[in-house]
Amino acid sequence: MRVDTINPLVLADGDIAEWRSLLTADPNFTSPFLTPDWAQFVARRRPDARVAVFRNEDGSAAGFLPVQRSSPYAALPIGGSVCDYQAMIGPTGLDLPLAVKALDVGRIDFTAGLKDSGLAPHLLAADAGHVARFPEGWEAWAEEREAAGAKIAQRARKSYLKLVRDHDKGAVTIEPFSADSHAFDELILWRREHMWRAGVTDIFERAWINHLVRDTFAASESDIHFGGALFVLRVNRRPAA
Repeated sequence: MRVDTINPLVLADGDIAEWRSLLTADPNFTSPFLTPDWAQFVARRRPDARVAVFRNEDGSAAGFLPVQRSSPYAALPIGGSVCDYQAMIGPTGLDLPLAVKALDVGRIDFTAGLKDSGLAPHLLAADAGHVARFPEGWEAWAEEREAAGAKIAQRARKSYLKLVRDHDKGAVTIEPFSADSHAFDELILWRREHMWRAGVTDIFERAWINHLVRDTFAASESDIHFGGALFVLRVNRRPAA
């Protein structure tokens, strides 16, 4: 097996189709951060974006590892600090050191590597992750969480009903998959203000992150595979959440 490294923007159609097929075959890979679309969005803002493509002897793709080559010494999962779901896309037998060698780096730093993937033998420490999946719909998920003792769905319902009671009829609305750019800008402003109050790094000061988040929102209507979804809770037509 060999490993090729290429810019995600020049992936062949056949490679993209095989990538999507690998994602479909394994429910653990259900994450936008593992898609070829995410890799290509990042590549439009980061010239160091690369995909290590594992190839069989006949040249067909066997697996993929998208990264950003941040320095000659280390690479990061593609999207780095805004990507919290990381894996090698493909069967568990893929040889990660082959990708490290092909990328010409000393190491790849995974901060949220999926243990149920080819990364498992190379992870130094284990921690609990939190991913909400809804294979049978929202109500089934809420019932399952309540049966397990979690109160998140119940608290959300109570908060919403109180909000409705406290305002005139029709004043509280939910706008799913909103394309309201003004509401989106307000959301970003709220996030930046929160980071400032919390004393943590404002990630939007990094131009590539700021542009990447805005790119994904702008793609939500035009791209059938990928995009950022904005849901707006309004009170008297003003965004409240």
